Amino acid sequence: MLHDNLQYSNPGRAAKDGIYTLVKGTTQIPDITMEMQVDDARLLWLFDAKYRIDQDARRNEIPPNSTFDQMHRYRDALFQKKGERFSPVPILGAYILFPGTLAHNYYKASIEYTGVGAFSLLPRADSHINSALFQFLQEKLTALTTSTISLAASKTQENILYVEDPKRAPHIQSNRIVHQHNVLVVVSASMSNRSPAYQQKFSTGRADFYHLNCRTVIRDNSTHQNIVQKAQYLAVSHLLENRHHVQYIYPIRAAYIQPRNDIHKEQSGTEYTVEEDTLYWCFELDKSIRMSEVIEIPDVVGSQLYWMELSALLRENALPPALHIAREE
Repeated sequence: MLHDNLQYSNPGRAAKDGIYTLVKGTTQIPDITMEMQVDDARLLWLFDAKYRIDQDARRNEIPPNSTFDQMHRYRDALFQKKGERFSPVPILGAYILFPGTLAHNYYKASIEYTGVGAFSLLPRADSHINSALFQFLQEKLTALTTSTISLAASKTQENILYVEDPKRAPHIQSNRIVHQHNVLVVVSASMSNRSPAYQQKFSTGRADFYHLNCRTVIRDNSTHQNIVQKAQYLAVSHLLENRHHVQYIYPIRAAYIQPRNDIHKEQSGTEYTVEEDTLYWCFELDKSIRMSEVIEIPDVVGSQLYWMELSALLRENALPPALHIAREE
């Protein structure tokens, strides 16, 4: 379903169920809203037309940088009211449509990780060839529809996770669909330095807490920090005969940052050896999901981070190339 110039504003006390902004006095008006209903979820794609263009160093014609701020506001500002509760609207993307020429996949990383980007729309002599926007939406809608149908026929333990709201629900990114949540996999050489009791929790799938040095994910790329913030599931390698294995996936109940001296020995499995005010990501974990096959990771050095869809990890029982490798701290 397509809508033009829908206005989303603050609901007030007596408003009926719907989509609103929560900041009083603010209104968001995307040029185009594309909506799809999946079960009880309303999934949105938002588009704005922009007619002014700039150029980058390679003479690509691009929308002005300031126009992307509005896309981020759309993605972060809208909430759905059901009764007395508000929850983030599943926004699969907020995109600029503009009359420029771009290199292929120019905004691919931004679209994949943040759900914000731009598509060029220009009249073409070869108009019979589908535009990049058409191909992109066709791929996403096909994946969403196919996943919905296939999951309706099978409700395994893993599939049920896809059709329930995760306990930690960020906005849905463009490379995700409502049934496919993302998992952060951590393989760390420091596991060998933890207490036997700590190691046993992870080797038997009974862990309830994990901590990760913030500097491991900040480094020189803020994308890694964003991934940690948006992860809904966590998998941590355990040791078996001195080799690292991944077998258990944990839904993340809560994630927050706190100084190392607030993490006690039972949680960390060791005395801390860094400055007491060093900041760590802390994950509170729910009951684990056991994978059908164990993944073995050879030659582990430092901390290795992997990022993938939960469905792909359960289906393929393999990890993609490491997103990031950092020395232990």
